[in-house]
Amino acid sequence: MSVIVIPRRTAPLSAFSTDGDMMINPKWLVFGVLLSAFVLLANYDLQLGLAAGSILGIVLAIYAWVQYRLWLADHEPGDTRRAMINRMRKLTENRRRARNKELSGES
Repeated sequence: MSVIVIPRRTAPLSAFSTDGDMMINPKWLVFGVLLSAFVLLANYDLQLGLAAGSILGIVLAIYAWVQYRLWLADHEPGDTRRAMINRMRKLTENRRRARNKELSGES
């Protein structure tokens, strides 16, 4: 008996797109535009640039925290084992029902 494992599709971490539609992954393109806007703003007015930089830092920290929490939820070690145990219980129950049905003569 084998258990079919479907591989997870993970987001690429490289700067270049893997699907071939764009030369650069859109996530990095947006990050570059945000960084360049921050640099231009800091060059125009230092206090305004520091305010924008702190807001950008807070947003990036929240984004990193959410990504980390989603990664942890996706890679919880007990989930795979629990899913396999539930699947085996379900298969065993189905086999038991089929055997009982065959022994009782039902169709």
